[in-house]
Amino acid sequence: MAHTTEIMVNGILTQVTEFDHSAQDIDDAVDALNGAKTPQEALANLGAGVRLNIARNPDFKINQRNFSSSDWKSGYGPDGWSSTGGGSLEYSGGAVKTNDQYLLQFYEPGEIIAGTYTISALCTDNIHVELGFWGGESVNAPGNNYENGISSVTLEIPDSMVDSGKNPYLYILCKNNGTILHVKVERGPNQTLAYRKSDGTLERLPQPDSKPGQMLAECQRYLYSPYYSAFPTAPIGTVFVSNQTTGFVVVKTPVLMRTKPVFSGDPSKLWIVKSNGRGAQRPSALSVMGMSGCGVFLSVTASFEDGGQYIMYSEDISNPADFLLSAEL
Repeated sequence: MAHTTEIMVNGILTQVTEFDHSAQDIDDAVDALNGAKTPQEALANLGAGVRLNIARNPDFKINQRNFSSSDWKSGYGPDGWSSTGGGSLEYSGGAVKTNDQYLLQFYEPGEIIAGTYTISALCTDNIHVELGFWGGESVNAPGNNYENGISSVTLEIPDSMVDSGKNPYLYILCKNNGTILHVKVERGPNQTLAYRKSDGTLERLPQPDSKPGQMLAECQRYLYSPYYSAFPTAPIGTVFVSNQTTGFVVVKTPVLMRTKPVFSGDPSKLWIVKSNGRGAQRPSALSVMGMSGCGVFLSVTASFEDGGQYIMYSEDISNPADFLLSAEL
């Protein structure tokens, strides 16, 4: 950076430019750029930051549903991603194979605004993408720059297309029934996901959202399972008795969920037991009553004694999908 200032030269007030970096700083920066063949490699050489990824769960590794399918035709799978189109997807915990079928992700109003967007993917062929507003306008384009494991598309969202009353969305597939390992959606031209090193190999750029705990917390705004990565015995909470057939329990979520969630799962996988360890039973139904901050209140249907204190928990956890609180778009 530089700025102008005024100094006296031979009695004359003169404007001069002063640089905010030393000559050595500038020399070092120029040296760092030597050999950079792409904007991405220049970023890597300079150690510069990259743009935030708007996509949630971009590598599909967070999977609170414990989902797996070789014929995924519709509905949600790994956190944040659903399947749509005339084909099918294949997913078993890592990359997604797109057999003439799109991955679909929704965003909240305001996450996609007017401007330039670059969608990139670590993949096995060119990608095809569509970015727009659900029930409104969209723009789509095929990628034609696939090389060495990466493809990208740059799109323009005009002001006239933005609709604050509709949820933005992304469609993406890899052509020729290809596989997608990682997706990045960013505001601006040129992708900042990866670059090709001088030896031709692909090197990922350090991403600001790459910490697993950070991304899990973002996903848990939309979906939460207390069973996910839980110990074999997972306490849910204390059941407060309302009458002989109804109680309620407060489930503490690690982050504030986007909106009041709904419960899905299998209540018969839970246990309710008196605080003295007796009277173990299975609840017959669970439903969400409301929420207060990070506390979600659930109604519990079972057989209770007046004045009794109960605890709800799960044993031998095998499937996080048995207890899900969903606030998905």
